[in-house]
Order: sequence, then C-alpha cells, then structure tokens
Amino acid sequence: MTDQQVREMLVEALEYASVIALRDKNFGAGFLAGTSEVPIDALDMDSLAEMELCIAIEVNAGVSIVPERLRRIGTLDRLVALIRSRQ
Repeated sequence: MTDQQVREMLVEALEYASVIALRDKNFGAGFLAGTSEVPIDALDMDSLAEMELCIAIEVNAGVSIVPERLRRIGTLDRLVALIRSRQ
C-alpha cells in the first residue's frame, strides 16, 4: 500500500469505528492530503473505537496493533509510517 492508500484506509476505518472527531474537528482533509499532523488523543476515541480501528488495520493492511500501542504511537502520520514499515 502507498502512503495515500494507508491514509484512505485509516479514514474509512475511523469512520467505521464512529470516530466523529476526524470530521467534526476538520482533521480529515488535511490528513488525507498529508498536510496536517493529527494527534491520536485529539480523536477522542473510547476503548471500543480503538479496538475497532486496530481490527480494521489488521484486516485491511495485515498489520497487528493493540490499543495500548496505538495510543503510544501518538499521531496518525506515525501510524501510517508504522503500517507502511510492516508491510
């Protein structure tokens, strides 16, 4: 997957996990364009959303990440880099 494909997959996964902060805080367009750094904490995910995101990453990219690791990654850009490095 390219960086852009990973970004698109993450946006779809976040929407699936009902993480509305991506849309409500206008993070989506900048993240997709690669022009804005989105802190994972700013997404206000609960534990269920974190788990759904981790599952979507594993199903769609083949990369296993647990919620605790997701929180330590810190930003969506770092998450993209991690997913790309493990493919």
